[in-house]
Formats: sequence, C-alpha cells, structure tokens
Amino acid sequence: MFHWTWPRTLICTALAALVAAFSLLARHEGWPVADTSLIFAAVLVIVAFSGRLDTVRRQRWDAVDKPVPAAVTARGGRAVVRRIDVPARIIFGIFAVGGPLAVWSNSSSDVPGATLIVAALVGSLCAASAVPAFAYRMVVTPTHVHVDKAFVRHLIPRQAIRSLERGSSGELKIIVDGRPPVAFPAGTAFGGAAWNQRPAQLIAAGRLEAALAAVPMLPADSPAVERRPRGGLIAAVAASVLCFATTAALIYSGALPSQL
Repeated sequence: MFHWTWPRTLICTALAALVAAFSLLARHEGWPVADTSLIFAAVLVIVAFSGRLDTVRRQRWDAVDKPVPAAVTARGGRAVVRRIDVPARIIFGIFAVGGPLAVWSNSSSDVPGATLIVAALVGSLCAASAVPAFAYRMVVTPTHVHVDKAFVRHLIPRQAIRSLERGSSGELKIIVDGRPPVAFPAGTAFGGAAWNQRPAQLIAAGRLEAALAAVPMLPADSPAVERRPRGGLIAAVAASVLCFATTAALIYSGALPSQL
C-alpha cells in the first residue's frame, strides 16, 4: 500500500507549485494551456494532502488493537448499535432532500402527471437508498442480541455469545456456541470500504460491549440462534424496485412523457 510520507507530500506540493507558476506564465503569454495547468496543479495539491491525511489516519488506527470504549444508553430496556456507513446516509440525504425539490419544481409543469412521475422515480430511489443507510444494526435486549441485516435478522441468545472478533472484510464477528459466527458489516458498503474497515470494526465492537453492559442479561427460553427474514423490509424494497421499473418502462415505451 502506498503511504504518503511527508517527503512525498512535499515533493508533490512543490511540483504543484511549479505547475501553477507555469500556468501564470502561460496566462501572461496567452497560451491555451493556462487553465488546464492550473486545474492540474490544484488536483496535485488535493491528492497530496488528502493522501497524507489518509496515511496519518491509517497509522493511528493501526496502533489501536482493542475495541474503542463507548457510552451507550439503554432506552426501553434495549440498546442499539448502528452500522457506520456515512456514504450511504449521504446518498439517502441527497434523495430525501432533492426528491421533494424535484417534485416541487415540476408541480407547475404543463406535462400531465409530471409530479407523479417524478415522485414515483425519486421516491423509489429514496426508499431503496434507505436500506444500506439505516437497515443494518444490532439491538441488545435482556435476552437476545438482534443482528439486523438488509433482509435477514439473527436472534442470538445472550448466554450463547462467547466473544467478538474482527473479520477480514470489515465485518464484526459474534462468536456463539454451536454454530458458525454471525457477521455484522460494521463499515461502509460503498467505494473506499477499506478506508474505514478497521475503525468501524473497533468502534462497533466497543459500542456492542457497552450495550451489553448497559442492558442486564436474562436467560432466553431457547439457546438456539434463530434466522428470520425481514418480511416488511423485503416487501418495501420490492415495491420500490417495482415502482421504479414500471415507471421507467412506461416512459421508455412512450406511454408516459419523457420530457418533463
């Protein structure tokens, strides 16, 4: 893995300064490469310093080998530990904020049904993007730990939990008696997942340990780990996909106007 040491960062910055100086000269002489050179210099600076920040962050987290201590408050006899997926929440926020604006901007359109068409398309995207943003969580109750994934829920009796381990792909593994570990994806599902795997695992492990300590344990009726489909979430995602696909197909076939 490439590390942005200070010498490499300074060399790249010095190169950016030279390119910027050339850009000023080109602008003075009227050469057509002036703007392109300035953009290239700016990109070099951004790459150098963002790379340096990423390297420093990785080195700091590499020195951490234990779960990060956390304060978790139990409400209603349970505590919740959510997945750390900032990109997914940003994407959801874009649709959640941009969707109503898109509907409003088409409310005065002369095209029949423009508002409903936009609402169907953007609403479907918003509903689908909510799954990676909010569906993944661990819920600690007195008797069980619920590991909620996109379409599946694992119910783990607390007395069956033996330890927590970090997986090789960014997941937090809950080691239980009598069956394979239950994996919880702690970090982002989108590009750059390796950037936050270790921090997300250690933070999630610390929060889960704090949640287990915050909720007093009671014995479960059965020591078996249960796996259940999340029917409501499956139905909601299927409906949003069907809505988007139907609307897009009607637009493509000409049954609905494509120019809004």
